[in-house]
Amino acid sequence: MTSVRSSVVSALNSYKPRGPAWNLRETPTSSLFGINVFNDAVMQERLPKSIYKAIQATIKQGKPIDPVISDAVALAMKDWAIEKGATHYAHVFYPLTGLTAEKHDSFLAPTTSGGAVAEFSGKELIQGEPDASSFPSGGLRATFEARGYTAWDPTSPAYVLENPNGTTLCIPTAFCSWTGEALDKKTPLLRSMQALDRQARRVLSLFGHTETGPVTASAGPEQEYFLIDRNFYYARPDLMLTGRTLFGAKPPKGQEFEDQYFGAIPERVLACMLEVERELYKLGVPVKTRHNEVAPSQYEIAPVYENANIAHDHQQLIMQMLSRIAPRYGMACLLHEKPFGGINGSGKHVNWSLGCQLGNLLVFEQIEQGSITGSKSTGTLTIGVDTLPPLPKHAGDRNRTSPFAFTGNKFEFRAVGSSQSIAGPLVTLNTIVAESLDFFATELDKATGGDQAQLATAVEQLLNQEIAAHKKVIFNGNGYSAEWQAEAARRGLPNLRSTPESLAVLIDPQNIGLFEKYGVLSRREMESRHEIYMERYSKDISTEAHTALEMARKIILPAGYRYQGELVDTASKLSSLGQPAHLGTLEKLTALVNTCEQRIDALQAAVDEPVRGGVAAEAAHAHAIIIPALSALRETADQMEPLLPDDLWALPTYAEMLFIK
Repeated sequence: MTSVRSSVVSALNSYKPRGPAWNLRETPTSSLFGINVFNDAVMQERLPKSIYKAIQATIKQGKPIDPVISDAVALAMKDWAIEKGATHYAHVFYPLTGLTAEKHDSFLAPTTSGGAVAEFSGKELIQGEPDASSFPSGGLRATFEARGYTAWDPTSPAYVLENPNGTTLCIPTAFCSWTGEALDKKTPLLRSMQALDRQARRVLSLFGHTETGPVTASAGPEQEYFLIDRNFYYARPDLMLTGRTLFGAKPPKGQEFEDQYFGAIPERVLACMLEVERELYKLGVPVKTRHNEVAPSQYEIAPVYENANIAHDHQQLIMQMLSRIAPRYGMACLLHEKPFGGINGSGKHVNWSLGCQLGNLLVFEQIEQGSITGSKSTGTLTIGVDTLPPLPKHAGDRNRTSPFAFTGNKFEFRAVGSSQSIAGPLVTLNTIVAESLDFFATELDKATGGDQAQLATAVEQLLNQEIAAHKKVIFNGNGYSAEWQAEAARRGLPNLRSTPESLAVLIDPQNIGLFEKYGVLSRREMESRHEIYMERYSKDISTEAHTALEMARKIILPAGYRYQGELVDTASKLSSLGQPAHLGTLEKLTALVNTCEQRIDALQAAVDEPVRGGVAAEAAHAHAIIIPALSALRETADQMEPLLPDDLWALPTYAEMLFIK
């Protein structure tokens, strides 16, 4: 048994829950929810009635903020935060790294008498100025130009984030350059929601609904993640540096028994989950679901629906809390999409919907050829046990292989990675739906000339026309099958198999035109994102390659050499005693060690090969040259691992990381 594995087993055997259990009788969950949020109830209590009405008009109707209002809100926000122990405030923003960023400033300001007072003005609330030079900009600004602005987003409530030594007032903000161009994830999201609202109201007005209030996109992202013991995490340089394992032989048992999904949650994991949920409740994050996922040591946490902008901010908090709290229980949270080869990876399914005062707007009716005959029947599900009541069932089963499944009153976009910000997918969904609604509103207005009596016929004709034109994207079979790939090709649908291919879509003139048309992203902003994401892809692959080279040279090859020496020594001693030596293992290992050395050299050559042509050429080289060399090295190392004795293999194995809980 390796020393790392021994320490983990010892730690688990002596594990005890940290601190007393939360007493839900004395402090029920309902009393916790939102206690650290500067929400509507707090504003109503602390703001003058006129100020409260004005800020609500900004939040709910998008009206501009008057400086007088911002000063009053800042004062109330400061007093509320200080009462909760805050000493600093932070403008929280979401740069194009995909992570959450924050700059902390103290409330205290010195006085002429040598003392200090707590100050926080409307100007400080509305605008901050973090140094923008070290964030990726994709050419939107020169690296020597430092000025960047954070702008208060009043539609996403401020909150107090607790720390063992104090609290901080956190203010969600947008982040832009001196020229006003978006350097973040939030700004395009807010723009896309505005575009969607405008076009949806146009369609609703054609049906006589002119007083609907804002039409809002909603989202409910499901976060999948892995939890493994921290001792294993720190013994794996690849996990620490890249977020995933670059080496690892298949364990004797994986997920093939299908006994992980919805199984009993291990005690230590559940204790961690409970604290994560408690902290999220305080921050007003409406987490609803927790369960074991398909892979061993894989779990899921999911909130209920919210305004898409707030859902984005809360989703960032979910990832932050998982990563922050897991170490308190001796675990590391892995948010990488594929931390372990050969078993399920983690996603972040984004459930997306659209609604207003009228309710949910995604309630589709069945459209037969030539006529609309009514909604599809749902019926009941009879189980066949007398003591169980009939259960209502949905109109159709849910296709889990669809990248964008319609599930009754929402779409489930399943292609978001577990560590990815949901802002980008939401921006795209909002914008393309806005374009479709714009098209429908324009066509129906042309067809009817404003005559309500002609609307039903015009709608039916337009829907039939559009279904016929776009039916090729609908597929109700197994989306994971090779047959569907062949069928998709026959239908003329694109199948982008690599990241560089996929990212090139960002700078397709048609797509740039779409985002520019609705004021969501300019050409420069689109091009900057393409450059940033391509460069990030190349850097990620480069980091993986260099990490793999270091691990192969310092850990894997030396283990192979040592066991070769032991086998040679054993064979020599047997021969000296006149006993036959079985050399099969030595021959296999020697061949693998030789191949490993060759593949290390090949990967090094791939990394060292000069590349000219900018980020596109670098990304293409990473995909076509470095990744195959990296995969080849892994293949050899993974064949060596089962041959080597446990005491010589220093890396925690898949069996250990996934099954020791």
